[in-house]
Amino acid sequence: MKKWMKRSIAIVLAATMAVGLAGCGNKGTDPAVKQAAKEHVYKYEAIELFERVEGEEQTQDYSIYSMNYVGDRIVALLNTYEYTEDSWSEEMQIVSLKTDGSDKQTSVLYRRDATTNDNSYLSNLQMTENYIFGISEKNDYEKTDANGNPEQTVELVCWDMTGQEQCRIPLIPENLPEGEWFYVERMITLEQDRVLIYAAQEYTIYDAGGAVVTKPKFNLENGFNQLFTGRDGNLLITMWDANWTELQLATIDMQTGQVGEPIELPFSLNYYSIAGSRNYDLLLTDSLGVYGYNIGDEAPTMIMNYINSDLSASNLNQIVEVSETQFMASYYDYYDYGQKIGTFTYVDPATIPDKEVITIASYYLDYQMRTRVVEFNKANEEYRIMLKDYSQYAKSDDYLAGYTKLNNDILAGDMPDILILDENMPIESYVNKGLFADIYKFIDKDEELNREDYFQNVFDAHSTDGKLYAIVPHFNVWTVIGKAEDVGQEPGWTMQEMMDLLASKPEGTTLFGSQMTRESLMYYVTTMALPQFIDKETGVCSFESQGFKDILEFLKTLPAEVEMDYEDPDYWTEYEMQYIEGKTLLMPTTISEIQSLIYTFGSFGTTDMTFVGFPSEEGLGSVLNCYDKYAISAKSPNQEGAWEFLRYYLTDEYQETVYQMPVNKEIWMEKAMKATEKPYWENQETGEKEYYEYSTWLGGKEVILDPMTEDQIQKIYDFVSAVTLTYSYDQSLVDIIQEEAAPFFEGQKTADEVAKIIQGTIQLYVDENR
Repeated sequence: MKKWMKRSIAIVLAATMAVGLAGCGNKGTDPAVKQAAKEHVYKYEAIELFERVEGEEQTQDYSIYSMNYVGDRIVALLNTYEYTEDSWSEEMQIVSLKTDGSDKQTSVLYRRDATTNDNSYLSNLQMTENYIFGISEKNDYEKTDANGNPEQTVELVCWDMTGQEQCRIPLIPENLPEGEWFYVERMITLEQDRVLIYAAQEYTIYDAGGAVVTKPKFNLENGFNQLFTGRDGNLLITMWDANWTELQLATIDMQTGQVGEPIELPFSLNYYSIAGSRNYDLLLTDSLGVYGYNIGDEAPTMIMNYINSDLSASNLNQIVEVSETQFMASYYDYYDYGQKIGTFTYVDPATIPDKEVITIASYYLDYQMRTRVVEFNKANEEYRIMLKDYSQYAKSDDYLAGYTKLNNDILAGDMPDILILDENMPIESYVNKGLFADIYKFIDKDEELNREDYFQNVFDAHSTDGKLYAIVPHFNVWTVIGKAEDVGQEPGWTMQEMMDLLASKPEGTTLFGSQMTRESLMYYVTTMALPQFIDKETGVCSFESQGFKDILEFLKTLPAEVEMDYEDPDYWTEYEMQYIEGKTLLMPTTISEIQSLIYTFGSFGTTDMTFVGFPSEEGLGSVLNCYDKYAISAKSPNQEGAWEFLRYYLTDEYQETVYQMPVNKEIWMEKAMKATEKPYWENQETGEKEYYEYSTWLGGKEVILDPMTEDQIQKIYDFVSAVTLTYSYDQSLVDIIQEEAAPFFEGQKTADEVAKIIQGTIQLYVDENR
């Protein structure tokens, strides 16, 4: 079986059977789903380690090295930073406090500031039950060897929990060859207040007094990854396999150095953060929550669900178990954009009121969406959102396993209320089978939204039979740009016209640059040219057309490989000047943030540019690229709630925040018009705009660039309003073309022969996925 078929077959099998099984059409949320939304909930209370004054600029920040639960107190090891306009300082602190955040006590292990000039620092800080260990390093540049290397000091330091130093011992061996640099690669804490250090290719265990306990020899091929103490007292390690692709779990004996055989697990450790535990063999965290796992279980047991708990974070770190129903942890809060310590307490589901549940499924969920979901859940009294992130099912040898799982769930009737779409999903198949609701019916009923306010071409590109199947909040356009004097004033041209342009230029002129290889250009061909050969409505392919054969002929003229001499002082100058000197005629370009086009035009030395696109027999040869797309299930029992959540992405409030091009036409124009004035920054003291120049470097000289004119903005607007094809990168199509066209590139078959084979193979592939 060919590799492209292997990659797509699981998706095909599931997608072809999904129709009629997605959603039961029940009114209201299934009671089991309502109950699931109340499970694994923890109430959390953030602990402010440093006082923040409302309205004042925060000048102090910190990162957490380690946490522990000692007696009835939490002890945290922090690296703190404080900075002002004129100075800065850094401290390593031990912070001890009660679990409610009270009675905070601080000790300083180490401090340096702007006046410090001793080139010393601490690293590898670790905490055992009663002590803190660290590596102190110092480089004395006033004392250098014959090679100019500074005198190096590396020491193991141990402090007690009050910050009192207990020992400081040198680690650099006396027999270290002159000029060789010494560093500690790993340090891992052990029971009985000991640490294991790996340095100079040997392992050494030290106690809190700095004495060497033993120097074990481990039968490890790729070394330690992490080490834990299981609930039964056994030591467990994670280690990489022979290919450095998969993390494995095994037992280890510190006295003998013997490592057991890898333990067979029902999940991949690669996709979890791992920690030791008092209640389980391992604590695991991923983007969805916290889990406990005992060796021999069929799967990890979820302890906490971030979204159910209204936590705007995708991971917890430094988890310290206080009891079976309470723990403390550090986390990065996406809402406040800062690291925090929190107390997490289990909440009985019986105390949580029922709400209608909206399920969102995706393959990976970014922090903006997570934050938005948490905000919605906190504010909405009728609906609550649950997330299903299928990236958790990915495997190191099969990154599509999560998509297979998603399709199998749809096959079983478990269609989410909202599906976040991406290019690895058989979207056209879903649309053709009627799995998605028509978004127009929601927009037309919405008193605040009007479909005429948005780029109709973007909506049309995501419509079938006049029905809009996805909410598309923003977009960009992938195209090819060239000087108008070369390519004309109007977008769109044929392959023959492009080759005629090249033939009219002096020898040595290139279309896309001397560094463009056949494989590199294939990416642009796939995204900007292939859509013209597959009819989205009918699925009919036309790869035996002359237009596609011309593309193959052009690809054949490009080198398979190009060697670049980046050390050549002339390379970068020639690279900067290739467009303005006319040595390279075309540039693949993304139109997103309009001001960036000023620099693109500057590379050509003229503003009289045309978005000509990739050669195409019909159309513009440019494509819409829409990263975020959201579909509502046609059979969701909570469509109104799904719309209540998703409509936000079409409101002015959200449209004004997007970095790419907003789909709202008026807001697009407001943002684009900023390119007609010079860039500026706002003076915080006076509130006035401080203008500066757009500039670029060409041939080693700074060149001042003019802002755009209103006519140029209008020309860009007219162009992006006319693009109708959508970006669709399908690795399977790339594999088919590269595999079947290889004999043509090698001179073994004609363009007609390989085009016929490609036509039949891709047509079969498209038919199977419709």
